[in-house]
Amino acid sequence: MYPFQFHFYIIVFAVVLVPISIHFQTYILIIIFICWLVYLYVYRGLKISIILASICTIGIAYMYLPTIEHKETIEKENVTIQGEIITKIEETDKTIYFTVEVEDEKIYTTYFKENDTSPHMIAQLQYGAICQFEGELGAPKQATNPYEFDFSTYLAKQGIYKQLLVSSTEHFHCETSSSFLQKLYEFRKNIMTKIETNFSDVTSAWMKALLFGNTAQIDEEIIDTFQRWGLSHILAISGLHVGIITALLYFVFVSMRITTKENAALLIICFLPMYIFLAGAEPSVWRASLMVIVILVMQRFSINIFYADLLSMIMLLLIIFHPYIIYHIGFQFSFAVTFSLIISSQLLKHTKIRWVQALQISFIAQMAILPLQIHYFSIFQPLSIIINVIVIPYFTLFVMPLLFIQLISIFLPNVITSFIDTFFRFMHEKALNLIASLDTFGQFPLFIGNMNMFTVILYYSFFVIFLICLERKTWKKSVMSGLLFCSFLILLALRPYYNPYGTVTMLNMGQGDAFVIELPFRKGVYMIDAGAKFSFENMEPTNSVYKNVIRPFLYGKGIQKIDAIFISHEDLDHDGSVPFIMNQFHVKKIIVSEYFEIENSSVLRESDKIKRIKTGTTLEENGMKWHIIGPFIDKDDANENSLNIVVTFGSTSWLFTGDMYVENEAILIEQYPNLQIDVLKIAHHGSKTSTSDAMLHHIQPTVALIPVGENNRYNHPSTEVIDRLEEHHIKIYRTDKDGAVEFHYKEDHAYFRAFKQTK
Repeated sequence: MYPFQFHFYIIVFAVVLVPISIHFQTYILIIIFICWLVYLYVYRGLKISIILASICTIGIAYMYLPTIEHKETIEKENVTIQGEIITKIEETDKTIYFTVEVEDEKIYTTYFKENDTSPHMIAQLQYGAICQFEGELGAPKQATNPYEFDFSTYLAKQGIYKQLLVSSTEHFHCETSSSFLQKLYEFRKNIMTKIETNFSDVTSAWMKALLFGNTAQIDEEIIDTFQRWGLSHILAISGLHVGIITALLYFVFVSMRITTKENAALLIICFLPMYIFLAGAEPSVWRASLMVIVILVMQRFSINIFYADLLSMIMLLLIIFHPYIIYHIGFQFSFAVTFSLIISSQLLKHTKIRWVQALQISFIAQMAILPLQIHYFSIFQPLSIIINVIVIPYFTLFVMPLLFIQLISIFLPNVITSFIDTFFRFMHEKALNLIASLDTFGQFPLFIGNMNMFTVILYYSFFVIFLICLERKTWKKSVMSGLLFCSFLILLALRPYYNPYGTVTMLNMGQGDAFVIELPFRKGVYMIDAGAKFSFENMEPTNSVYKNVIRPFLYGKGIQKIDAIFISHEDLDHDGSVPFIMNQFHVKKIIVSEYFEIENSSVLRESDKIKRIKTGTTLEENGMKWHIIGPFIDKDDANENSLNIVVTFGSTSWLFTGDMYVENEAILIEQYPNLQIDVLKIAHHGSKTSTSDAMLHHIQPTVALIPVGENNRYNHPSTEVIDRLEEHHIKIYRTDKDGAVEFHYKEDHAYFRAFKQTK
């Protein structure tokens, strides 16, 4: 019997095109889609009813699908709210978070454990419970740098525009819930507690991640590595996990003769709806579980439908019942991969060699989501296609089955549990070390940068043409289309090298400095300072600024190597992120002043790339001249020994000052009587120790840049400095108000752009 074909996938295309068109602010995709429908009607006999249904669906989707709004800033205020908890309770080492619904408005609620620890009060937090909370209500944090993760947008894609920070459990008051879902979530929590008790930290973390969708205890470095190599789908419960669990259950039920094949299928149909919530109820779990359930039901009643239609029906149902799900990254990745493999089924069937077929599956899956991968993570590892072929079987045949066996072994004697735990930990640590080694020595990343709508259309056009040629076995055309496809990707990656504009970006990293300089045609990339926040426990730099601000920016810009990092002086708010950058990017050299005290820099003591440069030196590289005009004498103080750099971008002259003081400004005025500057980086975050009236009068800048933290405890920038700048009619850009500030230049043409204003 041939499967029924309803062309539901065409309806799904119509739905998906709506948010994409809104995102790119154009209707061109809708027009192309309608032209495609006309082509199918004329040349492929597509029914007119499908065309009409698709066009109607576009109109309905425009009205039904929620749009992502960026509402006006909400002033923070202390409030008391009462509402129902409508999500499961998520918990990390430091926080507890969940969503509360108050009069049809969703509020993301966060409680920080360090404030106090009251297990009794925390136990009241349950799905469906009616609770009263007291805390600070405000808007979620927005991104203030290009390519930075935007928490406010992340919540807006769930229909959430407010966040409540609960100060203490003293202000909790809940009426406990008795809903079935709460019982499932409680059961999930109890199982994970039992896992923590019976297994080592490593085994426990992976068991909770791969069986129950809780990755809170997986090391951040592992998550980052998996993300870079396109292996994130392994950490998110999806078709792979659901398929393995289903197969294991079926094997246990049938092979051990617990029940018949028909009853085993029925038991699995009953189990999977509960497993959806036990596994965290993420979109990928919904998709995979519903697919298995529907397929088993179809087999039971001898119904045969095209898998593309089946997947489309499930996707439509999920969107109808939860419209915000269409913006969820897991939903997008899961359905894009599955759909691409379904429509490529004929190509895969033609391949008889298993390892070649596995390579094809990995290639199709990776290429199908590449624009999404670039949009969310800004990086693509071509070798990930091969790595997936190796890693997926490892997780499929070893990790997942063994974790499932370990879960069952909880009810066996401890000696058995301990033996399996030790064996798994030993083998898995070896495998992870191998992946880490590959991450260190085998990185050949492709940084493509932003893909606009035109490049996305071209990308998928070349990709589909290539797959069609492969399926038809027209080898000459396959080679040509494959070369065309690869050339297109390479051209995308090379875009910075034919961009005539250069850019200087003052990143917003709070109370610290970080400037990234990109020369026209990517002739060179430089940084001036790369600060970090520090831990109050040991006064060592943390990687938060690097991970959340600097790395995403460098990835998004397609930067792989840095010609030089100029460090003004040895303070963590100026050099703290340098080691993190050097661990992941190729940095040719680090340039410091002749008075830079390496032994006082906790982050650069062991670096062999440091180059000292004397005042009065002009460094010429890649057509640029970096004039070092200070410090003149060693004052035995890091701030006073700040490196002073004059450089011209296009026709605009800049002075970078580090944290120099007024005394150094006086020396600068004396030594350089004819010094005039267009753009001044204000010293010491706007402290009154710098930026004297004499200095401003002497160099006559037109623009001042102030890297400064919002509501910082030093009250920077000083009111005196701001007043002084305004008296001189100097345009002020400051990171606490403007976010990151970009300067674009091309010969005599140049302009500034503040990130917050652009948004």
